Amino acid sequence: MRSLLLAGVLVAAPAFAQSVDCANIPETAEAEPLEYAHCTPPGVTMSGQSIGALPAFGLQLRSTSPLGAGFITFDYASPAAGTLVGPAAASYYGGDFAGDNFTEVYAANTEAGVVPSLVRINVATGVETTVGSTGLAAGANVSGMAWDYTTSTMYASTTGSPGNLYTVDMMTGAFTAVGPLAGDGLATAIDLMADPNTGDLFVLDIGNESLYSVDKASGNASLIGAIGILISFAQGADFDNASGVLYACTYTGGGVNSVRTINTTTGASTEVGQFNNSEVDICASMNARGGTSTDHSAADTGLSLWIQGANPVRGQASLMLQVTEPQPITVEAFDLMGRRVALLHSGDTAVGDLPLTLDVSSVPAGLYIVRATGASASATVRVTTVR
Repeated sequence: MRSLLLAGVLVAAPAFAQSVDCANIPETAEAEPLEYAHCTPPGVTMSGQSIGALPAFGLQLRSTSPLGAGFITFDYASPAAGTLVGPAAASYYGGDFAGDNFTEVYAANTEAGVVPSLVRINVATGVETTVGSTGLAAGANVSGMAWDYTTSTMYASTTGSPGNLYTVDMMTGAFTAVGPLAGDGLATAIDLMADPNTGDLFVLDIGNESLYSVDKASGNASLIGAIGILISFAQGADFDNASGVLYACTYTGGGVNSVRTINTTTGASTEVGQFNNSEVDICASMNARGGTSTDHSAADTGLSLWIQGANPVRGQASLMLQVTEPQPITVEAFDLMGRRVALLHSGDTAVGDLPLTLDVSSVPAGLYIVRATGASASATVRVTTVR
């Protein structure tokens, strides 16, 4: 196993976590299940109602749309009033945000004759930055991408006979096959979605217009139910992270494109609103999840710890620790399995703000927890690393 240097401490590189065995993680100072393993869902009100504005990001494929072809931002609740961000350099039929960084979306191109690559798209400008080759064959149709908050893993799907489920290396762009997307009558799987609370995966099938659940470990699909409309060509879908509601940008042909909510228990869909002469894909939610029950604040602990700047991070993560009374404090970083990967600070700490740096330039993409422990107080912050 290779080693890496974090904040001056040489440690073994943590494995890229795909799942967490919550029952076997010890509840110790170095591994508390609630804080380090996402073993309980975040404190989100799952009312079936969306919370506040419903911003989303997508790719408008029809040049005859009033907005023109290119990247757009829009509101799930009123999709006709969208805004064109900028042109697209390629066709993208699957994409999603990573963690709570909504400044850029990840997508994979599917153009014939070019090297299939993972890219980052700036949602304010439409500027695309190549991460690296997916390793797929030229012309491979990446039909969906979905970020799993519970394991900090990006999944992707391709169509074919059958299609396949992949995990995505956010540092290199490489796709690693999990298994074929097949089973229970699944024909053409598109629009891969991950529930922000549970991490459960779903796909839409344009072969039989139905919603399926997907086993993350194998790609095996199970039929949930028909969505109630005929869909064809490019589609996009994502969960609204704040409410847990599944939205789909469904295209039925001839420029008819509507936003619909989908019941993940029955598969039934309900129209929310329509685009105007459009064919929209990606359809990724720009809403953050609600706060978790394990987040600590200065008011109840005497310590406060936060990230300065965007999260996910690349290179170095800048953090700030606020101390309200002098005390010995240790600041450590842990991986999802509760293993310490870095020591950022240790010793007597004066009142005030203490800047900290976590070097994440060589860390595998994923979720890490930074914890500050004082004499009688603690604070944590989650750091998602990408490349």
